Amino acid sequence: MNQKIGRNDLCHCGSGKKYKHCHLPLDAAARRPAPAMELEETPPTPAASSNLEQTVRTLRELQNTGDKKQQEKIGRLLARTEPLTAYLTRKLEIQAATQALETHRQDFVNFVNDTTAYQDRVEALFAEDRFAPLRFTPEDLQRAFDHAGSPLSVPKEKLAEHLGALILNLADKEYRTSASINLLLCLPDYVAAARYMDGCLILSCGRLTTEEAKSTNPFLWQMFVHSYQAWTVAKQARMGV
Repeated sequence: MNQKIGRNDLCHCGSGKKYKHCHLPLDAAARRPAPAMELEETPPTPAASSNLEQTVRTLRELQNTGDKKQQEKIGRLLARTEPLTAYLTRKLEIQAATQALETHRQDFVNFVNDTTAYQDRVEALFAEDRFAPLRFTPEDLQRAFDHAGSPLSVPKEKLAEHLGALILNLADKEYRTSASINLLLCLPDYVAAARYMDGCLILSCGRLTTEEAKSTNPFLWQMFVHSYQAWTVAKQARMGV
């Protein structure tokens, strides 16, 4: 990306959205000085970790009892609690990985500016199986489509805007919090594998997912793309196609 893109120009990623509503937050995050670590310097107390772990065990036991509605409710509680337990367990490890990535900040800025390589990497990275649990379910998408309309019914010139609105509807506060924690949990593995650009990309998307609650980002777009593909397959199966 050799020429400076204006806020109202089409984004360099090809989404069809204006730059200010697409990659501007990510590009700004890559360029700004590294913020102080959001993670606390002190490790979690054994009592806090133990209480959370006991809560998770109890919920898992309860999930095997009761009716379907109760099981679904407990499943939602586990989805929120388990990532937090894992985060507390690996907190110092995540902190060390985050600090290690700061030495690659300028390389990441250069990487973001290489539009083609950057977009290819975004697509390849978030297609990996480890991110599959963070995708929206076909049921989630169907509810969003029932509320706001299917993309199939939207004119092409309004499609990007419509998809962005759908993503914001799906990525509510609860989802963003859980997804951000899960992204942080990935960092030590990517740093250990010397996949520094992927680590920087994950960290940037994790921060944007929590800090830019009214904006989409490359991670959320890719979660939607894969979810939409699964929804399409499920719909075709129901229709016997």
